[in-house]
Amino acid sequence: MGTIDSAMANFGHISYGETIIAQVFTPKTNFDACKPFTKEMFNQEGQKAMFENKIDMVVPVVLVERGTCTFVTKVRNVEKAGANAAIIMDNKIEPSRHVIMSDDGSGHTIGIPSFLIPKKTGEALKEFSEEKAQVILKIKIDLKHSEADKANVSLWFADAFELKPYQAKSLGNFLGDKLKSKVDFDLKINTHSCHNCLDYTRANDCVSKGKYCITTKQRHTTFWREK
Repeated sequence: MGTIDSAMANFGHISYGETIIAQVFTPKTNFDACKPFTKEMFNQEGQKAMFENKIDMVVPVVLVERGTCTFVTKVRNVEKAGANAAIIMDNKIEPSRHVIMSDDGSGHTIGIPSFLIPKKTGEALKEFSEEKAQVILKIKIDLKHSEADKANVSLWFADAFELKPYQAKSLGNFLGDKLKSKVDFDLKINTHSCHNCLDYTRANDCVSKGKYCITTKQRHTTFWREK
């Protein structure tokens, strides 16, 4: 028994307030989940739970490893295999709960939640799972609660350039004075990778050498071609 700190992806269908009691399955091959899963990649119990739907009362989640392809690609392959959530093990030692699991531009098609967990925790889950031990996770997707008795509202923008500075500054004005004291806005912007963009673009619109960019891929491509 224990609690696992994790980061939750900013894409996929997130059922806030829901609790999932799930069994962890680890693929025998394709552990980075960059290719579509086939039935033979899982043990017999995993095959029955996901591909055959023959095990009652089992909610399957799949443990995979970070790297090689985007988070969205991994989660999409896990979802197509029949799992209810994707648990992604970090591939390096770091504060994984602070990692941004960014959308690659196609995350709106994902229908399951996904989480990034620390490397050591993932390795332990993988070891237990491979030993044919039944690994059960309780996944709680909590709503944020404000200490000041306010509602927390997250506003997502696909492109930072859709949001003008004056709009961000006065975002809550339309609520009126009574509601403004009851609502906290949390502005969030989807990020995309753009390793092939010009240095100027990566320097002004990106962090981590083009890994997290605030503009859409379409804008990056247009800007790159114009230059």
